[in-house]
Amino acid sequence: MMKKISSLGKRIRYLRKEKGLTLQEFGDLLGKKPNSLSEIENDKANVSDTLVKLITHMCDSTEQWIKTGEGDPHAGPRPKTAPASTVYPENLENDDFAMIGDLIKYYSALPPKDRKKLYAQAKNLHSKATGSPGGGGKKTSG
Repeated sequence: MMKKISSLGKRIRYLRKEKGLTLQEFGDLLGKKPNSLSEIENDKANVSDTLVKLITHMCDSTEQWIKTGEGDPHAGPRPKTAPASTVYPENLENDDFAMIGDLIKYYSALPPKDRKKLYAQAKNLHSKATGSPGGGGKKTSG
């Protein structure tokens, strides 16, 4: 059994390092500056529930473990349609991580109806770029 990690910041650091990400890379994905993440990891800054949820999904953990250290750090739901190899393809460059972080921020600010539209548009673009059939889904306007 894993030794309990004493603080929220140290648990976040543990998850980041387990993913093999630098503060810069993790910050880009989360839409945070590296110095802000460093303050969080050193328990010098508060962590919003939104950020905890994002880290939960990115790191396949649970909110309970991140917040309290109780339970299994790896018990979080893993996406059935997006294995890690498709979430972090090897062909991404550093600038891509910043854009992905921005996309996550923009997406999370949208109402559910618009999230579905954005998803359909992204699927259409992917289908056109790769020539894969059936990737278009329902077309949406605007």
